[in-house]
Amino acid sequence: MVAVSAAVATAFVAWSGRPFLPLVLIAVALTHPVAAIAAAGAAAAWSHLQWDRGPSPDDEARFIELIVTELDGGASLRSALLSASRRRARIDAATASRVAALGLPGRDVAAALREALPRNGRLMGAAWSLASESGAPAASVMRLLARRAADRGKLDRERRGLTAQARATAWLIAGLPVLLLALFLVTGRIEAGAALPVAAAGIGLQVVGIGLVLLMLRRAS
Repeated sequence: MVAVSAAVATAFVAWSGRPFLPLVLIAVALTHPVAAIAAAGAAAAWSHLQWDRGPSPDDEARFIELIVTELDGGASLRSALLSASRRRARIDAATASRVAALGLPGRDVAAALREALPRNGRLMGAAWSLASESGAPAASVMRLLARRAADRGKLDRERRGLTAQARATAWLIAGLPVLLLALFLVTGRIEAGAALPVAAAGIGLQVVGIGLVLLMLRRAS
């Protein structure tokens, strides 16, 4: 039972990328295996929700398009960034705006943009550095980046639509054993004795499998 709990904790840590969780979850698993499995599942669901709440490719595309619009209107790179940052609430470009307003080098602004744009930050930062250091026009390159981000958003929507039934089935398969176990415990059909560790181990192995699948999907996206 302890080994199953440790496996659940390790799978969740590998998926979430948080370094402080192994000690906490493994320590709990050594003393309270069932509680460790429940905590790992709850934390995995919470992290999945937080992951989905980030800026979408469409948000990044609109943000870059705003910068392009400002550049086409004759604004400088820094002024375009400041204007776009004020108009796009879903993109947290406050750090990039402050760096640009302070007149710091273009590489510092590019680093801040890489943090603000999870999906297109590297390309946006490279375009910014090249334009700021060489003085070359940046509007055409950033227009291509905006189109790329919009295309990725379209593909993401199509993928979600095509996999909606499969994802609903996966959540049903993942959640039904947990609900049934809780129901049987509440109604007294299963006693908290020899049967409980076996059921918890089965659910723990299922959590490990789902966590690994989510990890692969996250790395591929």
